[in-house]
Parts: sequence; C-alpha cells; structure tokens
Amino acid sequence: MNIRYLLILVCTLFFNTIRAQMEYGIDLLGGAGLVDIEGANAPQNFKERLGLSGSAGFSVSYFSKKHIGLYASTGLNISYISANFNFEDSDFIFLADAPFVASNIRSTTSNIVFSVPMVVGYRSNRFSLETGLETFYNSYQGSRNRWDETFQDLEIKVSERTENELRNDFLLSTSTQFAYKLSSKIGVRLKINVGLSDYFKLERPTLNPDYKSTLHSAFLGLRYYL
Repeated sequence: MNIRYLLILVCTLFFNTIRAQMEYGIDLLGGAGLVDIEGANAPQNFKERLGLSGSAGFSVSYFSKKHIGLYASTGLNISYISANFNFEDSDFIFLADAPFVASNIRSTTSNIVFSVPMVVGYRSNRFSLETGLETFYNSYQGSRNRWDETFQDLEIKVSERTENELRNDFLLSTSTQFAYKLSSKIGVRLKINVGLSDYFKLERPTLNPDYKSTLHSAFLGLRYYL
C-alpha cells in the first residue's frame, strides 16, 4: 500500500476517535453575584446582597472512555454579574452646614466578564460533577449609585452611573458544576464560583488597604448538547 494512503487512513481513524470522545455544549444560565468584604478594618455597616446575573457560553469536554468516568472540560463564557449594596447613613459624614442630607444610600456594581474554566469531572449515566479553576477577564465594571436627598425641605431621588477605570482586570475563582442530562440534547446545570482574587485590588489604597474583597457567583440553567 502506498505510504501516503496509509497515512491518510491513520489520520482519518485518529480524528474519528478523537471526535467520538469530544462533547460540545452551549450554556444559557441565570443567577446572582455577591461581593464579600472581610478583614480587620472592613466597614462594619456595609451590607451586601445578591444581584441578578446571566451567563452564556460554549463548552468542550474530552471523555477518556465511552463518555462515562473521568473527563476534562474547558470552554469560553461571557457573563453579566451584578452585586447590590446597602449603606448605613452613618457610613457617610456630612458637614453640619451642608445644604442637603442624603439617606437610603445603595449601589449596584455590574461586571461583564469573559472566562475560561479548566475543570475535571466525573459522569455516570445522566449525572455529572465538575470542579477546578476558572480565569476571568473583567472587561467592564461600573456602578449605579442611588440615594434620597433632602435639599431645603425638598425631597428628591438621585441616581448616577459611573464606570470604574481602576478595576482588577484579571480574576481567579474556583468553579464547581453539577449537571443532570434530561435527554441526549438537553441538560440542567448548577454552577458555583467562589472568588480567589482581590476584587477591589486597585481601589483598596484609596478605600482601605486592610481588607480583602472577593466576587462570588452562582448560576442555574440549561446546556444544549451539539
């Protein structure tokens, strides 16, 4: 047999084998984000709450044996993650002769991030569990600040938007995913990320250098298997 045809046959069999061991999926998820602040001098009155979030992505999984057992998975996700904050009025100091008083101060911080998970998992029939690390590129971070303002006995509601140019561009978190395959094409997934990087890293010198902040998120949704 001509060596060229033999090489073509070997390559064809190789790529067919690889293709049979690969699985592709598209994720559509909804969830929430939370910024956790801790440390000796962290603001005591700072109250954080979950904010609504969404995520979409493409995944690739490599199965070592008949799609059952240990496997590795990666992909590319884009996520919108928000976290809501309430402040006590006492967190802000106003001059005695200030012409206005602000109250009910709250803020929503929003992020648009691109992430790449690097996880390993185990699947048995329909159920799977994945764990590993996920790297994030923080492409946008902005805040919407709102408060009630009393000015010369006139009460008004104030809202302003700002974009944070001092954001920490690269973040790292753990990634844990639980999945159940409803059919050959559809599965439900729960994804939990626990932040490892300092979320306010570049802002801390102007805020407070003695505490650390981390961004966490949780998503629940569907995966469509291609």
